[in-house]
Amino acid sequence: MRIFESPQWARRFGLAPAKINLGLAVVGRRSDGYHELESLFVPVECFDGLAVEVLAAETAESDVALLLSGAVDSVPFGPSNLVWRAADAFLREAGFCARLRFHLDKRIPLEAGLGGGSSDAACALRLLNALWPGRLEPRCLRELAFRLGADVPFFLEPRPAWVRGVGEHLEAAADWPSLPLLLVCPAQRLRTAEVYRAFDRSGAALTLSGSGPSLADVFRRAVLTAGDRLHGDGFLHNDLEAVAAESCLEIRSLRQQLLAGGARAVGMSGSGPTLFGIFADRAAAGRAQRRLVLAPGAWSQVTQTVPSPEEG
Repeated sequence: MRIFESPQWARRFGLAPAKINLGLAVVGRRSDGYHELESLFVPVECFDGLAVEVLAAETAESDVALLLSGAVDSVPFGPSNLVWRAADAFLREAGFCARLRFHLDKRIPLEAGLGGGSSDAACALRLLNALWPGRLEPRCLRELAFRLGADVPFFLEPRPAWVRGVGEHLEAAADWPSLPLLLVCPAQRLRTAEVYRAFDRSGAALTLSGSGPSLADVFRRAVLTAGDRLHGDGFLHNDLEAVAAESCLEIRSLRQQLLAGGARAVGMSGSGPTLFGIFADRAAAGRAQRRLVLAPGAWSQVTQTVPSPEEG
């Protein structure tokens, strides 16, 4: 295997955004244990920071180091970390060795339904692809991302998108606006696999594919005036919320706090337990945040969705 040599350090820095699910329908169960979904994934302005340095190679072996800062509690090191796994997979696929040192500034809470780990992995792939442009074809990079995790392909090019299957089918959502949000994550976190197992044990019926709100309907409702309340019509329904709330009792109380604080609509992101409220503006979201009654270890942030890129 060829050794990558660099007389000077090469550095790259990137931001790894969180995402929310504006509605989530479980439409199928696969024999391999995965569930097929339909959901609108929207990135939000809540980021981890990731930097990579490439050092001169000394041996014909890859060396990936990971340094952590920020909210580092329970963040795994080494091969169990998605950044490490992404870097190792990239080097293997590219067919050369390199010494890499990553620094991850962790701000997105873990096991929160916000996709932080998947976003970190995708950011690592983007950074390495920028260091060695063209080394991996786009199709190969997407396949590598999917092997790392179902949500990772979305974060390769994070923009509002309708997601189907187990995450492999992405359709860009054009003309998506920036919406003010208040994110609230309970102190108790939930593991994705455990939430899906609880969903299966519950005997809940699958949602008929295509029966959820269309992208046009989602957009129309999301930009209604602040006086309209959307929480009663299934606009942001998440098929996993009922079982998540059975495991994390804070979910129900935080939902009520967000609605009482003036949220136009409230949803749960992914497998939970993070809830988000859509507000008229950031000031309204900030006022609601100051009125929250949170248990020790809970987390909240006023932010907004990332809009669709302008065409042309």
